[in-house]
Amino acid sequence: MAERRSYPGAAPDTTLSSLINSTTLSIPVTTGTGYPSGTTGPFFICIDRGGINEEKIKCVSTNANTISAVSGGRGADGTVAVTHQSGESVEAIITADDLNILNSHAADTSGDDHVSLLNSTRHGDSTLHTFGAALATPGTPSTSSVADTASSGTNAAASRSDHRHARESFGSPVGVGASNSQGSATTTSRSDHVHANLSPSVRVYGTIGGPLNSGIIYPINFNSERYKTDAGMHSTTTNTGRLVATVAGKYHIFAHVDISSNPTGTRWAYIQRNGTQTIASETRPAVPTAGYGNSISISTIWAMSAGDYVTLNLLQDSGSTLSLTVEPAFSPEFGMAWMGY
Repeated sequence: MAERRSYPGAAPDTTLSSLINSTTLSIPVTTGTGYPSGTTGPFFICIDRGGINEEKIKCVSTNANTISAVSGGRGADGTVAVTHQSGESVEAIITADDLNILNSHAADTSGDDHVSLLNSTRHGDSTLHTFGAALATPGTPSTSSVADTASSGTNAAASRSDHRHARESFGSPVGVGASNSQGSATTTSRSDHVHANLSPSVRVYGTIGGPLNSGIIYPINFNSERYKTDAGMHSTTTNTGRLVATVAGKYHIFAHVDISSNPTGTRWAYIQRNGTQTIASETRPAVPTAGYGNSISISTIWAMSAGDYVTLNLLQDSGSTLSLTVEPAFSPEFGMAWMGY
């Protein structure tokens, strides 16, 4: 394949500034001014032109007063690499190879010297020059949008066979709406898209009882889960006493606890929202019968914002230390379920 070469028009004849042997690739000259830098392709020089040591050399670059030859570039264009003495002439030249390339392009129709310009497709193929009035530079395909209609287009630029249209970004499905709607988004959904949970619910329980000192409010922690439909509703490692609303709406919130037997005082259970607002409370007098604990069930319906949380707290004033009873599926239990907007 033909290569792009450099032809300096203002490179003056110069001379070697020191001796070089037949393998030297760094050629010292008296002046390198005007000789190609090599950025547009290689070039040729001739040392001792017309003399007994005439040698043509294919070069790749010039740096100050040093011309660098291509590896294997010594003894080019039918000459032989030899030793040269300081003072021998150096000049930029056109080679027989350069002229043969031009001659072949003009006279040999079986050749294809345009492969580097037209991606190995024949320059003589007339179909490459027909697209409306002229072959334009390929343009960038437009982006399709939801509800676009088919169109032949009006742009005069051609498209490559492997062109690709951009498409709108994928959007996230909404969780739930207050009423049916066809929507107004211009993004599409993947076939495996997932809607947010429409009815989040959770129920947790504790497996560790513990003392309840008289007159002290105890927030109850829950280290186990019966179920949760949204992972963000409860954690068994962090803030284990909290149930979190992951979707805004009205929730049914409920709890059940049992406190050890004692015939004195009162027992309280209450549910708080975000650690400050009491939204449900239940008060029970002590059960006077020995061996019977105080069971308290409490529930409410409350409108929660996404991210709000609820906790369960106990208080007793028997004057003694009581304990929170652990009963499978009975105490302590805490849960909430989304009911709607």
